[in-house]
Amino acid sequence: MLINDLGTQITGLDQIYHSYDRHEQKYEKKTVTYKRDLYDLIEYVKWITNETSILRARVRAAEHVIS
Repeated sequence: MLINDLGTQITGLDQIYHSYDRHEQKYEKKTVTYKRDLYDLIEYVKWITNETSILRARVRAAEHVIS
């Protein structure tokens, strides 16, 4: 009986572990998507920083003309 119970427990655990296989693939896809989104966000921050510096320079030039 003890061997039978052990076999049943091992089989049950094996089924549980195999049920996580599909979840790992799903999370890998999400990781790739998040990395791509993060890269896009970084590029956007670089762009907006550049645009802000251009505007800052224009404001300084306008202030200089006004003074």
